[in-house]
Formats: sequence, C-alpha cells, structure tokens
Amino acid sequence: RDETARFIAVEQLSFSFGDKLSFENWLSSSANPAIRRIPRNTLKRIIHKLVATQKKELIKEFASLDNKVSLCSDIWSDHWQSCSYMRITCHWIDNAWNIQKRLLAYRCFNDPHTGQNISHLMFIILEEYGLTSKFFSISFDNASVNTCSIYELIRLCQPSMCGKFFHIRCTCHIFNLCVQDGLKSLELYIRPIKSAIHYLWTHPQVMK
Repeated sequence: RDETARFIAVEQLSFSFGDKLSFENWLSSSANPAIRRIPRNTLKRIIHKLVATQKKELIKEFASLDNKVSLCSDIWSDHWQSCSYMRITCHWIDNAWNIQKRLLAYRCFNDPHTGQNISHLMFIILEEYGLTSKFFSISFDNASVNTCSIYELIRLCQPSMCGKFFHIRCTCHIFNLCVQDGLKSLELYIRPIKSAIHYLWTHPQVMK
C-alpha cells in the first residue's frame, strides 16, 4: 500500500485512482492476486503518514548540516481566485558536493497578503525544519509586499552579512515585467492582430 501511495503521489493522480476496479484488476493479475482496491480516505491517511516520516528524516538531516541552505518561494492564487498558496523549496550542497532540492511546504495561505503575514508563515515553516539560522538567501518575486516580508524575515532570522545578499530577486518575474511593459508600447499594433485571430477562431466557416 505504501508503494501504491507513493506512485499515486509522485504521478499526481487522483486519490480515487487506487479505488478503481480496473486498477485492482491490473495489480491482481500482474503483481499479486491478493491485492485489493485502496479507498480514497485510506490512501489519504497513508500519504499523510509517508509525508510525516519524510519530514522527520529531513529535519534530522538539516540538524546535521554544517553549511547554509538557500530557499525559493512563491505565492499564487488558483484559477477562480478563491484560495492562495505558498510554496517553499530548499536548496543546498551535501557532503558529497551534490546539489539537493526539497519541497518544504505547500500551504494554503488565505490571510491578507501583507508583509507581516507572509514573513510570519515563512518563519513558522522554517522553525518546523530548524532552519531559521541556517539559510543564506531566498529567491522571491519583486512585489512590494514580498519585499516588506523580506525585511521582516531579516529582522527575525538575523542572516549572514546583515542580509546583504539575502533577497535574490526572481529573474523570471523581472523578465515578465519587462515583456509586459514592452507589449504595452506595441498594443496599438497587437490589438488588430488579436482581433483578427479571435474572429477567425469564432468563425470557422471563414477558414474554409
């Protein structure tokens, strides 16, 4: 069951996947006749247990680290703007000089997006992993509230070199802002092209 749960989580399948009759038939015929379907709620409990186990192992590994780690974070809303999420990824070099990357948190974040709320949730996550004094820098978008949260994190965590290299501004976000500004200056020429394409898509008989 644990391996089935890992497979479903890694492949980002629905929790109901393990409860499908076709899945049970395939496993029982190709692997083990005794295998039965796994209910969705059971699968959810197994995955939560596996995540907790992996988190404990990661906390233990971080506790033995002598070097610093770097973080990357992002905040976004779903398609319907009904819920926001925060993701934090950790990067570091292990004793064998291999670059490691782990997802620390993927949290629902529906509080007002203020610098204080953002930094507070980040600090809680870092405390859970024992990283408040072990991270060197964080890559984050250039939004004003994100910049405010960085100042608050510097105050809370007291990073190396007084936080001089603490905030690594997201290159992709900068490029996107540049492109958006460039497109604004070309809007007079782009709008007729977009209108023509929209007309062709909405009138397929014209294409014939």
